[in-house]
Amino acid sequence: PMLATFDAPSGAISCVRRTVSTTPLQALVTLNEQVSLEAALGLAHRILTDKGTLEQRVARAFQRCTSRQPDAEELAALMALYKANLSPDPEQMKLFLEAYKPVTLDLSAHPREKLFATASVARALLNLEETITKP
Repeated sequence: PMLATFDAPSGAISCVRRTVSTTPLQALVTLNEQVSLEAALGLAHRILTDKGTLEQRVARAFQRCTSRQPDAEELAALMALYKANLSPDPEQMKLFLEAYKPVTLDLSAHPREKLFATASVARALLNLEETITKP
């Protein structure tokens, strides 16, 4: 279903060039598909283990996703998202962190609230149109 949502061609034939499409359904997939959520946790782990201030680490994550530096407004929005998710609904945080555990990462070293907030930022970064459909 995920491949069909992103207009992936059938594996039975070769495809020289794929069409680029963006739909609201694709955004829902990138926000809720287990692979996407595990990728967000991996990016969150990278943000939490990088060196520098939180703003510097988020800016580097933005650059990794989009191949450009964030402007001041974009960085401020990401930092506001982080701060808004530092005190999440405990049930929502528990459900998210228990349901989506990457098998290759040990996330227990990070405080749950920071991991949840950073994963929210990572989910936003990975869901940017600029990240998904880079020209």
